[in-house]
Amino acid sequence: MFKRALCFCIMINTIVLASETSYAVSNKHAFVLPKNEFQFKLSYLKVNDTLDIFNLKEDAFKDLGSIGDMNGYDLELRYGICSQDSIFVNIQRWNVDYLDSVLQNNKYDFFNRVQILDTPHSLFTSLSFDIGYQRNSSDPINISNNNFLNSLISKISPNSNVRFNDGDIVADDTTITLYDDNGNKIYPYISINDLSSDSYYSQILLGKKFTNYSILDIFIGYKYTKITSGTGIYPENSIIESFTKDYTEKNLNRDEHDLTFGFAYSLQWKNLIGEFSYEFHKLFRDEQVSYLDTNHVVDASISMAVTKNFLLFVGGKLMTSQFNTDIPYLYDEYTKTQFDHKYGFAKFGLLYKF
Repeated sequence: MFKRALCFCIMINTIVLASETSYAVSNKHAFVLPKNEFQFKLSYLKVNDTLDIFNLKEDAFKDLGSIGDMNGYDLELRYGICSQDSIFVNIQRWNVDYLDSVLQNNKYDFFNRVQILDTPHSLFTSLSFDIGYQRNSSDPINISNNNFLNSLISKISPNSNVRFNDGDIVADDTTITLYDDNGNKIYPYISINDLSSDSYYSQILLGKKFTNYSILDIFIGYKYTKITSGTGIYPENSIIESFTKDYTEKNLNRDEHDLTFGFAYSLQWKNLIGEFSYEFHKLFRDEQVSYLDTNHVVDASISMAVTKNFLLFVGGKLMTSQFNTDIPYLYDEYTKTQFDHKYGFAKFGLLYKF
């Protein structure tokens, strides 16, 4: 009798969890949140040389080098406005090793999801439409490493005879060393600045709820992104300018279009929720930056429902083209060959519902 009662309680608890925790880590769903429900999700992201969980990092730099270690956080707020409408706000901060600097990318993402159809007994259970805005930005990246700096100079101005050696400016047989008023050596550097991107996107999601425990979502989306970035040699100095006259400060502003196809599947077993999603990105760029125009992204996680309102999760994200669709301004005509290899990172965090 006790065993029957225990099994019955577990079954009821599982059904409650299934109906109330269908939004776990992923937000790739064609249904919306219950009216007035508020969710708070916090993730911590990590990858480095000693914690390369997916064994995807490259041992050697290519040309300028590549992005390596990364850590950061991801905060997402979700709110059910009504039975057919929900809003999602995401705030993200990534600290990424980039060349000999650390890139600190700040990302803000807002989208509204409207459920157009809710037909439980049809072939597909639900149909939803998203419209959103996303912004990425960072402080300037300063490059002083000689190898990186000289490689970038040769890309930007192939005919220039200027090279840098331990802070010295070398042009043919002439070497110039600069000092400040206190006698300290001045090390010139290239600054990649005005780093930002603004994206406007829409997405259609089609969902099939097989049971309370098994949900499949298919989606297609379009994103338009306006990117700003530029380069320059610093500090601004008449001697530096005279030796780098062949070098022209570059404006790397551009636009790009991203067409995305994918699917997501979630499965619940007792108080565990497994989620898996796949995305294929096709990017449309100008000819000078069209070297790499696709990306495959896989995202997976396992969540444990501690209570009906509280989840803990662990997971990871893999991509075939490193950050090619995550931080748009990093990709330009000079760095485009740096993102043609696989990359991945681990994540873990919590979700709480009010």
